[in-house]
Amino acid sequence: MNEKPVNQIDLDSNIIKANDVNSVINIEITDVNNNPVNLENEIEYFYLVRNNKYYPVTDITFNDNVISFKLPNLYKGLYKIEIKDTKGSIYPADDSIAILLNQSFESGKESEFINMKDSILKDVPDIVTNYIDDNNEKFKGEDGKDGRNGIDGKDGKDGRNGIDGKDGKDGRNGIDGKDGRKGYPGEKGEKGDKGDPGEKGAKGEKGDPGSLSNETIGILNKIDITNLTRAGETTPFTEFDIDSGIVYYNDVQWVFSQIVTLSGIKHSLRVNDYVTNPNYYTGLLRIEISDENEEIVFISTIRKNTVYTIDLTGNERKEYTIKFRPTNATSFSGFIEKPMLVEGDIPVLWNYQSVSIEQYNNLLERIEILEGGV
Repeated sequence: MNEKPVNQIDLDSNIIKANDVNSVINIEITDVNNNPVNLENEIEYFYLVRNNKYYPVTDITFNDNVISFKLPNLYKGLYKIEIKDTKGSIYPADDSIAILLNQSFESGKESEFINMKDSILKDVPDIVTNYIDDNNEKFKGEDGKDGRNGIDGKDGKDGRNGIDGKDGKDGRNGIDGKDGRKGYPGEKGEKGDKGDPGEKGAKGEKGDPGSLSNETIGILNKIDITNLTRAGETTPFTEFDIDSGIVYYNDVQWVFSQIVTLSGIKHSLRVNDYVTNPNYYTGLLRIEISDENEEIVFISTIRKNTVYTIDLTGNERKEYTIKFRPTNATSFSGFIEKPMLVEGDIPVLWNYQSVSIEQYNNLLERIEILEGGV
């Protein structure tokens, strides 16, 4: 007997275009007795979930027992709905409700046309064949006249049979040999003397220098994703996943920031992925770094998985404020994945955990070996 889910959601539409942040989706939530549930001021969180990544939904309105919401800016794919109320109930109970985000027409016009063309070409033979079979009287013409029979060709002559060969004589049976006696095993031989060692080979030529001879790898991340705050605040406001390096920001206007201590050397900055307000700087993240006198030392729009150089050579070691600007005066929620700010030329893929001085020195020693091409 299958168990019936405790909580259900009725969805008015489950297919929508990706990047559609204006269409309104309505859902109605019911309890175990199929009675409507009003969650106004009772929602603890509202997420869209895909590949174990959680995207918060913040644009929500209520009308009696109906929840209306608009999608955040998301990639195409299948997203599960997960809502938790303040009493601890989760809707739906069995992950049966999902929203499919198709590729938008403007961003996928060529690929969608090619796919449609391929589909039509694939289906046309069957469609035409079935139509002709069902309506053959429309395609059948008048019977033509029978053609004359062709003249039969002459039969060829039979070939002569070959002469049978003579049978050979049977050979005589051979004489069975006598069984020989098995000999005794021989004695084990003595171990030979050890040979003289060969001469030492000549020393090989030194290899070419490694590819990192003029570059340094940054190890320690200056950005702490557990300690980001809204502008003018001091209490961290984000949710985060340390292992994947993803920080989720909610209801941000303009910027959120963090104070970091940087030395007077060259630094490198990279952000692996992010979601920002598509109506602000065409959806690109902006990052600004300034000192305690609010003098800006770096400001740029950031493209995903691109390394940016911040040269602080000649400056003393001091505190700087790094500001992430995903939107303008419009409140927005999204995520940033693997923000890295390190000393050197190349940031590692992701590093959050702190290391001891001994571990740090060991890493530096390994890097020096790579740079020397040994």
